[in-house]
Amino acid sequence: MKPTASPNLWRPLRVTVFRNLLVADVISDAGAFMQNVGAAWLMVSLGAGPIYVALTQTAASLPYFLLALPAGSAGDIVDRRKLILFTESWMMGVALILAILTIAGVMSPWILLVLTFALSAGDAFETPARRAILPELVPTEDLAAASALNGIEFNLARAVGPALAGTIISVAGVAAAFVANSVSFFGVILVVARWKRPVRKRSAPPESFSGATVAAIRYVRHSPAILTVLLQNRRSHVLLQRPLRVAADGFSKCESACNRLWALAWLLWWRCDHRCFGHAVSP
Repeated sequence: MKPTASPNLWRPLRVTVFRNLLVADVISDAGAFMQNVGAAWLMVSLGAGPIYVALTQTAASLPYFLLALPAGSAGDIVDRRKLILFTESWMMGVALILAILTIAGVMSPWILLVLTFALSAGDAFETPARRAILPELVPTEDLAAASALNGIEFNLARAVGPALAGTIISVAGVAAAFVANSVSFFGVILVVARWKRPVRKRSAPPESFSGATVAAIRYVRHSPAILTVLLQNRRSHVLLQRPLRVAADGFSKCESACNRLWALAWLLWWRCDHRCFGHAVSP
């Protein structure tokens, strides 16, 4: 019996579309983390109280809770390529409006909260479709490695984005960080627009939003492994936060240092999991 070939973490990069999208994702995700740092810093600069600063994080997180189920249903029903292009264009437009209003000096705490919510809503609605296209980009035997690369990419962007934001804000102001974020969406739009997605014939009539949502809830309810992953993921995101009275570059460097450790931990996890168990679990 021949031994199974060892999967290579970098093998999915041979697929041009996946490689280009991964590079575009690093830039786009770094821009998103720049946006997060810039929004928090701008809210403090506007003289808003602690409640508004806390609401900034709420506005960035709430769409993922509200839109998770309908976004997953939409990713199963509509054309995923068109959905990604729409949401990326939406986020680019919102980011551009945020930059223009900041440059014009007409930004207010409530406008910032609304635009932050709109940005996160676009990302929340796009995320399930982005995860679902991965099997269409790489061969089945490369799915684990491709998923691990996506995790490394995200944590790398999470490490680089805040550091870039702090540098840009301290040198050119917070509006420049918002401009950089709006430009960062262009790469993903270009790659997805040029992607020739294979046309697949449906063997069954399309589901309704309500039917797809009920099916998703039923699947998670009867899947102990999925429930365990959800609970562990939730526990890992419960962090204690406290105000930091530091400069823009100091604040972003603190966050960036922690995120670099996450990126390194993700890479080490994939290698240890593969060497010990011969596989890698998708994030």
